[in-house]
Amino acid sequence: MRTSTRTDRLSVSDRLDWWEQIDVKATIPTRGSECENGFRASLCAMDIGALQLHAFRFPSPQVFRAPELIGCFDSNVYVLWLAMSGTMQITQRRRSAALAPGDLVIYDSSYPFTGSTHGDPIDSFAGLQLHVPKSLVPLPGDKLTRLTATRLPAQSGIGAVVRRHLVGLTRHIADCTATDAALLATITLDLFAALCAHHLEAPAVRPSQTPTRALQERILAFIHRNLADPRLTADAIAAAHQISTRHLYKLFQEQEVSVAAWIRQRRLERCRHDLADPHLNARPIHAVAARWGFPNKGHFSRLFRATYGIPPAEYRRQVQREPEVAVC
Repeated sequence: MRTSTRTDRLSVSDRLDWWEQIDVKATIPTRGSECENGFRASLCAMDIGALQLHAFRFPSPQVFRAPELIGCFDSNVYVLWLAMSGTMQITQRRRSAALAPGDLVIYDSSYPFTGSTHGDPIDSFAGLQLHVPKSLVPLPGDKLTRLTATRLPAQSGIGAVVRRHLVGLTRHIADCTATDAALLATITLDLFAALCAHHLEAPAVRPSQTPTRALQERILAFIHRNLADPRLTADAIAAAHQISTRHLYKLFQEQEVSVAAWIRQRRLERCRHDLADPHLNARPIHAVAARWGFPNKGHFSRLFRATYGIPPAEYRRQVQREPEVAVC
């Protein structure tokens, strides 16, 4: 679904109140302040599977999300905000980020935040917001918390890839089919996760290409190639690389997860990807699970829900829901 709205069709006195009502329905409920020249704002909201992308333009008021608004309505999403024009300062959980055009920032809908923007007097502040349900993000919430209200540059690297992807979606999503949208939702979610993973690892010193590092990379590549093999175990991996199982466990210590847990998470990600693919709708969920090493349907369903916060059948319905007729 794609919907569009503008405040300049209303009287100046009604604009801010009306915008806040639209904000409750379409985005994350916030409160704002009046501006000198009237609150001239516009919003175009686009559904991309279970994700939402909003292109907006508004004047330069102070905006805030108070605890009482969270208590009344919390969509439990991470919001990735791309500044397109103007500058913005956002504060959440004792961190503050100053953004210029082209920068990204993440905030959590479940916590209060304040923001102030300073846009061109004519063009106002413009940006894009991607709303990502927390239950769909394949990263621990306690780690993602480190990234909220932190400037994420998007002039190069993974940030630039994400920025161009979001801008491309706003320009072309209206021409995409329901099948396209479902696949794009999966791609967009993966890019969001990749952006977060990159910045979570960035402060660490990246190891050089030592023999140990080279062995680790060969092992990870081997695991990825053999995820569908039910015989993929720590013992099998160690034997294939002519090392002891104890040595393999030691190599995984820096991953902060056991070998079995790492394999399980990669397999769950493959299942998640297949469940989001409309071309695989005819494949039963238990067949998707078995394809990636989960022969027990009940065990897979419990594990999927514990990991992503949603049953696999419901996840498939959410990410593949068809867009409605466009109205803008």
